[in-house]
Amino acid sequence: MKQPTRQRRNASLLQGKPLTITILQGLLITLACVIAGYWADQKGYHETLQRTLIFSTLVFSNVFLTLVNRSFQQSIRHTLLRPNLLIPAILIVSLLLWAGTVTVPVMQQIFEFSSIHASDLMIPVALAFLGTLWIEPFKGTRFIE
Repeated sequence: MKQPTRQRRNASLLQGKPLTITILQGLLITLACVIAGYWADQKGYHETLQRTLIFSTLVFSNVFLTLVNRSFQQSIRHTLLRPNLLIPAILIVSLLLWAGTVTVPVMQQIFEFSSIHASDLMIPVALAFLGTLWIEPFKGTRFIE
């Protein structure tokens, strides 16, 4: 396994390619959220359901981003094989909080969300997947390194 150089270990996320990749990831996640809202609007969904779908896209994007950004060099499959006790806890808490906001009536009222059908949930999950996992084929290439 290639050992990182001292300069590479100390490189800031706010410089060069890591910054560019992070900005690009943010823009694509934003685009995924906009597409979710547009899709919901075109389907004639009420504003609360549109808001719920956009929020769901953002939450699932963050879940996928947590997995994708564990490494800019190694694939998500490889990083999932590396044990990290915090990752499952973070993902479970995130998904439980999301589930609470879209299913518990008091939480729905606070955030002005509505219930979401399983078939409608596939759109935010697919958009989040596309908005975050696009980077996988580029890991370990000159584009990333």
